[in-house]
Amino acid sequence: MPRTTPGSGAILRPVFNSSYGVERIEVIAGGNDYTKADPPKIVIDGTQIPVVEGIFYPVITGVGTISEVVIFN
Repeated sequence: MPRTTPGSGAILRPVFNSSYGVERIEVIAGGNDYTKADPPKIVIDGTQIPVVEGIFYPVITGVGTISEVVIFN
């Protein structure tokens, strides 16, 4: 059974560097009803299998929106 996390409506845009790595992820819309205790997994659709899988962490505000995305790898 797939994991269901709270929250919806966030729109994120990845920005790639010259070697096609993710340089940053811009938050276009923060969505609503996300929780810090159970953040959503961020997956970038439409890309090929990476050499190194990215690890992205959404920073969730006290009102349940995604304010930024931290790139760990």
